[in-house]
Amino acid sequence: MKKKHVLILFTVLALSVTSVMKLVPVSKVAASSILGGNKNESILDKLTPTPEPGKSDKNEKDDSNVLGEKDSLSTNMTDSLTDLMNNLLSRVGDEEYSLLTKVLSQTDDDLIEDDSDTDDGDKDKDDEKKASINRVVYIGDSRTEGLRDVNSDSKNTFICLSSMGYDWMLSTAFPQAESYASSGTAFVILMGVNDLYHQNSYISAINQKAAEWKKKGAVVYFASVGPVQNDPYTSNSEIESFNRALKNGLSSDVGYIDLYGELNKSGYQTVDGTHYTNTVSKNIMSFIGKQVALGGSGNSDPYATDGNKVWWCRNNKEMALLEYKVSDWTKFSGLDVSLRADTKIEAKLSDEIKKYEEELEAAAKEYGFEAYVELFKALAEQRHYDGKKDDIFNMSKTSLNPDPKKTLSRADSIKIAAELFADCIDAYSKMGEPYMPPQPTDTEALKSILQAFEFESDGFVDYCKGKYTLEKAKEYAKKKSGNTKRTDEAEIQQKGPWDFKDQKYPDKVLQFYFVQVSQTGGGGSFGFSLPSEALSDKEFMNMYNEISKYVQGNYPYVFGGSSPETSFDCSGFVCWVINHCGNGWNVDRTTANGLLSYCAEVKKEDAKPGDLIFFQGTYAEPGASHVGIVVGNNHFAHFGNPGKISDYTESYWVEHFLAIGRLNMKSATSAKSSD
Repeated sequence: MKKKHVLILFTVLALSVTSVMKLVPVSKVAASSILGGNKNESILDKLTPTPEPGKSDKNEKDDSNVLGEKDSLSTNMTDSLTDLMNNLLSRVGDEEYSLLTKVLSQTDDDLIEDDSDTDDGDKDKDDEKKASINRVVYIGDSRTEGLRDVNSDSKNTFICLSSMGYDWMLSTAFPQAESYASSGTAFVILMGVNDLYHQNSYISAINQKAAEWKKKGAVVYFASVGPVQNDPYTSNSEIESFNRALKNGLSSDVGYIDLYGELNKSGYQTVDGTHYTNTVSKNIMSFIGKQVALGGSGNSDPYATDGNKVWWCRNNKEMALLEYKVSDWTKFSGLDVSLRADTKIEAKLSDEIKKYEEELEAAAKEYGFEAYVELFKALAEQRHYDGKKDDIFNMSKTSLNPDPKKTLSRADSIKIAAELFADCIDAYSKMGEPYMPPQPTDTEALKSILQAFEFESDGFVDYCKGKYTLEKAKEYAKKKSGNTKRTDEAEIQQKGPWDFKDQKYPDKVLQFYFVQVSQTGGGGSFGFSLPSEALSDKEFMNMYNEISKYVQGNYPYVFGGSSPETSFDCSGFVCWVINHCGNGWNVDRTTANGLLSYCAEVKKEDAKPGDLIFFQGTYAEPGASHVGIVVGNNHFAHFGNPGKISDYTESYWVEHFLAIGRLNMKSATSAKSSD
């Protein structure tokens, strides 16, 4: 097992040469310690254990002898890794070499998940899966009631209620389903059509429940929201946006069933625009049943065995292989290797938009916003929908279409969108002196540009002074709508109260825009962006450098813990960072309530990196029961279990939010323990 993991690890190393990521061996995995020595000595014998958390490695400086000086590291990366792989290949045994070459060539069907394979071995595996499921529990709304009404299979159970959404799923459906969570049960979740705006809440809740049910032997699937026909409250473009967000956000514990794609392919009819005919409902039951029997067709196969196989899809082998067990890869073999990434910006695109990437990149170059091309792609991803393949930015019905009676061609759609996008960036850049465009990593600044794009006017950037807030968007929309309010509650929830465009637009684009900021001091890469102002804030960056040592999953929550030696609880971690970040501050060791007493409360929307964030009711403790440190863009560092960085706009944290506190540095410096 360990040898296979080592080989997988070095396959990741090799493949990463052609990817955006770079893998840099550090500390005790100095490449010379692997490559040197007796030829008869196995690779595993040459590996040294991972250093204990919190302890530095005195030999770290020697790594440059193998991979070159730091100044030339990026230039020499390809050659260095190629040499490393060649040396490794010359030293592995026959069995190891055979496995490694299969992985590199990506030809071994034992290492590849592909539904197109039809050999007897795969058939046997499918039969095993079919035999292992003896109950399917469907969780959903009125559409699921339609499935229940045509069901004839006694192994199917239905937990469903008309007009329900996220809140009902969490408070009623999941508790009812709990008694079925055991080996042999598959849960199929069909939720969302009634509250598409709850997409992030759905992702968080389903991921959490899937992890719990997996431990009990059950498997979980999410079936994408099916299309509608002339529904006055919901559009297919909104459904597609929701489905893409769920597919990207659901964890590997959840199988994704593409019901939306299947219905568009096979055809469907509704009785009222939303609810399907009995014939279509029967077809849905058949399709889902087959997907469950085969292990699903989306994010992952819930039946796949962890730890001894490399899974990828044939269309995207390298990326899937790079992502395989990334969070756990140091434990593959005891290698002390850190994942170092340059700042990486990437739009998560559907196959439909991927076809037009070259055209989008050409437009970005023509209109001078190449630095924002991934955001432009994310805009296309959010705005397109399959019914209008040519008008990929859905600009035909906007005020910018010179002939509203005609549907725009793809070229005209891209041209109009690019001109508007460039104007919005330019408006932001001209707000201050000197001429200063926003950083592509600063998603808070980009929100004003995205909202201006939705409003079809760069004037909104000036109106909000380059800082988007929902209140500013509402004010602007109120003026543009002539004080006309929306009356449909669902539309108000999704788009805001005023009858002018979508006032809640930026986050709907940013769900497809991913920024990863490179880390130092402990390695690792977190999936959020630091605001540009934070990077120039010396005191916060001192805090952040200390934070990053303990929030990569390597330190567990320990009640009462207050140091790297004991690990931390929530207040112990915050106190440690404040006291040891190098800013000359001291709060000694106090509780969450104690920390709150050293802060001046500020509004949540005014939170900035370095502020403390407090929660209540997370356990039976009056006042503040949990505390963390704001790191920007709605994220905070804290000790849950383990230490990590979380999004405080997720439903759990919103429910328990208490306050944002800005440390009074004078009182923090002279603080005494209140324990």
